[in-house]
Amino acid sequence: MRIAFFMLIMGTMGCDDACEGLDEDACAANTACAAIDGLPVQQDSSGDDCVDYEQSYEFAGCAVADDSGCDDAMTPAADPSGDCTFYLPNSCLPDGWSTCETWTDYEQCEP
Repeated sequence: MRIAFFMLIMGTMGCDDACEGLDEDACAANTACAAIDGLPVQQDSSGDDCVDYEQSYEFAGCAVADDSGCDDAMTPAADPSGDCTFYLPNSCLPDGWSTCETWTDYEQCEP
C-alpha cells in the first residue's frame, strides 16, 4: 500500500538521509520512510513554468517519516540538482531537496 506524504509512520532509523534516493517501491517498503507526492512543474507553449492542477499527484521523492514541522502551504521544491521540478502540497520535502530560491505560485498549464 502506498504511504501518503502526510502520514506519520511510527519509528525511524535515526538517520536523516536513510530515505534519500529511494524509488517509489523501496520508499513504500521501508517503514522508516514516507513518499512525498506532488505536482510536476511543466512548461507551457510559451516556455513558462506551469502546473496542471487537475492531474493526480505523482511520486516526487522519499523522506524520513516524520511530518513534524510541515506547513500546509503549497511549496515549490527543487530536486538535489537545484531544478524546481515539483509543486508540493505542503512544506515536507524529499530528503536532499530544498525549496526553490524564487518562490512561485504556478499558473495552470494550458493545453
